[in-house]
Parts: sequence; structure tokens; C-alpha cells
Amino acid sequence: MIPFTEQQHNKRIGEAIRHFRHSYKNPHKKTPGMTQTELAKRILVTFQQVQKYEKGANGTSSYRLLQISEALDVKVSDIFVKAYHDIPEILTYFEDKKHKYTEVSITEVRQDPNLNLSPEYWIEKKNNEEKKD
Repeated sequence: MIPFTEQQHNKRIGEAIRHFRHSYKNPHKKTPGMTQTELAKRILVTFQQVQKYEKGANGTSSYRLLQISEALDVKVSDIFVKAYHDIPEILTYFEDKKHKYTEVSITEVRQDPNLNLSPEYWIEKKNNEEKKD
């Protein structure tokens, strides 16, 4: 059983969204961060709706969470991991011990000269990048 209410969940997700909005790195600005209005425009809602998401007053649909993650250039799983960093039992829901995979952002796929969607391609590419570091 999940040890919190839907309202508590919405608050945690909202705080994580606020965190990533504040730490967003805009290539066209010297200072990090994005305003609620900028995020609202990117996800086609009002800034008041973004406020409600961040305060946890309203929950976000899975579709809206995809839009938010794309706008902030983070993975959806990053939002959940940030929201539940202090509850290890919840973090286990994001582990996949059965399958080998890697996460790739939409931006990475778009910028890849091969435009390859094969999981094997991205797993190998990410592994090679880690070896270089």
C-alpha cells in the first residue's frame, strides 16, 4: 500500500516541478530558471494552473507531466525520483532489474545524426559515453 494520500503525492510532485523549473538552464539566458508564465506557455496552460501544480492543489495528468518534463528538459522519472528521494520503497518502483535499458530524452533523439530509435543502439551509445567519463 502506498503510504501517503493523493494530496500529499500532488504536493511532492509539485515541489519537484518547482525545483526543476528553478534549476532549468536556458541557453539564451545567463541565469538559471524559468518563470511560471514561461512554463505555462510551453505546456499551454495559465500560470495560475502552474501555481496550482506546484502547490499541490491540483494533480497533473500523465500527459501534462510529459509536457512539463519536455519543457524543463528532464525525464519524467527525474520528477518522481526528486519527489520521493526520501522514501526508498517508492524509488524501487523506478528500478528495472529484469530488463537492460537506458533513458533517452526527446532532445537527444532529435539531435542524434542517426535518428535511431533502437534500444540496443542507445544502450551501447550511453555505455560508451560513460566509459569516456
